[in-house]
Amino acid sequence: MIENNGQCAHIISASQKKQGPRHYTKIFGNMDHASAIKVTDHINNALYLCYGCHKEIDMNEEKYTVEKLQTSRSLALLKFKDFNFQV
Repeated sequence: MIENNGQCAHIISASQKKQGPRHYTKIFGNMDHASAIKVTDHINNALYLCYGCHKEIDMNEEKYTVEKLQTSRSLALLKFKDFNFQV
């Protein structure tokens, strides 16, 4: 059976645990949590992924860098624009 469940993922994480891949403290240094939330909760920081891809990306932080994920997101959005979807 194939399940088609998507998950909302963050390119840059804002978890208060300060662990996990691409955490904002690794990217922005000592930015306070409230300011980080404004950046990380922005739509431009969001990805919609299947569970397998979400896990793969989070388990391979060196391979899936912030820059690579941002580029992938931008390319995916361009494909939607080709179909005249409103993004």
